[in-house]
Amino acid sequence: MTASGLRTASPIRFRAALLAVLAVAAPGAALAQSVATWASSIATLETPNVSGHTVRQFARIAVGGDRFSLRFSNETGTKPLAIADAHVALPGATPGSVQVSTDHKVTFNGGATIVVAPGAGVISDPVDMPLQPLTRLAVSALFRSASPLQVGHLIASETNYTAPGDHAAEAVMSGAAATGSGFYLAGISAMVGNLPSGAVACLGDSITDGLDATTGGERRYPDRLAERLLAASRFRVGAIDAGLTGNSVLGGDPWSGVGASAVARVSRDVLGRPGVHWLIVFEGINDIINAPAGEDVAAELIAAYGQVIAQAREAGVKVFGATLTPFAGAGPAYYSPAKEAVRQRVNAWMRTSGAYDAVFDFDAAVRSQGEPARLRPLYDGGDHLHLNDAGYAALADAVPLSAILGPGH
Repeated sequence: MTASGLRTASPIRFRAALLAVLAVAAPGAALAQSVATWASSIATLETPNVSGHTVRQFARIAVGGDRFSLRFSNETGTKPLAIADAHVALPGATPGSVQVSTDHKVTFNGGATIVVAPGAGVISDPVDMPLQPLTRLAVSALFRSASPLQVGHLIASETNYTAPGDHAAEAVMSGAAATGSGFYLAGISAMVGNLPSGAVACLGDSITDGLDATTGGERRYPDRLAERLLAASRFRVGAIDAGLTGNSVLGGDPWSGVGASAVARVSRDVLGRPGVHWLIVFEGINDIINAPAGEDVAAELIAAYGQVIAQAREAGVKVFGATLTPFAGAGPAYYSPAKEAVRQRVNAWMRTSGAYDAVFDFDAAVRSQGEPARLRPLYDGGDHLHLNDAGYAALADAVPLSAILGPGH
């Protein structure tokens, strides 16, 4: 046993076992050349306007590698996006700073700049910068776009920075202002060669997005799940966060802050990411909350889940369901006994239908023992709907790693 209590195996035996699991999870998985190691689901933001600004964004990767690439998105933009200068570096000792000695210039098709068409995305050239698993990275880029709306992610769970002009290579950006949102940066992929590796994508809403988690603390449930997976897989399997605050399974608007529906965006945010071989679907609370009074959306949700499952399986991705967590006490605009009945029907279907490859009982992990329609006070983030750091950890710890890595991991 190791100090962490994990059982170890010889590197050869472990590699063979993980190869076998990946081969079952997705054809050709063991030959993947890159793996999604950080992600941000893209929607549309009204403010602030970052055109002509350098944006410095911070991200903690999951799986490490000798090289990595960046994914930028203009997929909800209405005008061309120019990326005029981009750099990556390790964070510095003071907030918003970087270690200049670790700075690397980012290129696109060998050039320093690129223009991204509306509705499109772009992937950078590989950056030769070896990174260990769970390394924090700073991405600084100067953006220019005439689009009146910004492409980004409202709740970044990080403190990022913007400054007018080009400051991408500076240790401390002069004139910088803090923001809790992310802009244009949609993903980071690690180059892992032909070593067996993979990623679990966590599709969800604000609970997956980590609302009320400690900003910059990496305390969302996908963060904790990534730590568990990496420790149990010799740092070859991680997790990415495909949560989006306000998102719904059934409805949505790609040109709004809540983004396209989960059914519509799963192809981009999950199946379009390299090395994703497993998917956790944990979404539906917003559909129940926002349904017109007296409307039972359980059947619609179940049908929509079926479409997400079908898309995942067509792509060779194993798909897991997570039961919906309690929200009694969130207020009359959110909760009613009728809406609780819908949640119970949806959860009962998840537990008994066999539609998913496995079901993770997030509801049981965080509900109050005496009042099962409510969150356990220890895990309540304060609004009786979202969780605190301990609650998000409880969700991650409710995932049996054997369902992903196989028995005897």
